[in-house]
Parts: sequence; structure tokens; C-alpha cells
Amino acid sequence: MHEVIEAAISVGRAEANRDVAIKFDSQNSVHLIEQATNDLRVANKKLVEEIKKYKVGQ
Repeated sequence: MHEVIEAAISVGRAEANRDVAIKFDSQNSVHLIEQATNDLRVANKKLVEEIKKYKVGQ
């Protein structure tokens, strides 16, 4: 369960970082948004994997 919680926290952080990147207006904002969106995808994938592991372990 600990891994699921950590993965969920990572998703929250990635969402917050993406939101900040969207609001941040500069020449690098497109790169920041792309990186933050990619980080969010990775975090979501990890969360799904950890939930599946947790369900199997029960």
C-alpha cells in the first residue's frame, strides 16, 4: 500500500508542476509543459502499475 500512496503523491506533484508550467509565460514554457506532461504520464503509469500490484497481493 505504501507504494500506491507514493505513486499517488507523485501524480499530484506532476499535476502541480504541469499547472505551474502552463501558467509560466516564457520562451521555455512549451518545453516546460511538454516535460511536465511527460512526467505526469509516467507518474500515472506508475500509479496504475502499483494499484495492480496491490490488488493482486490482496
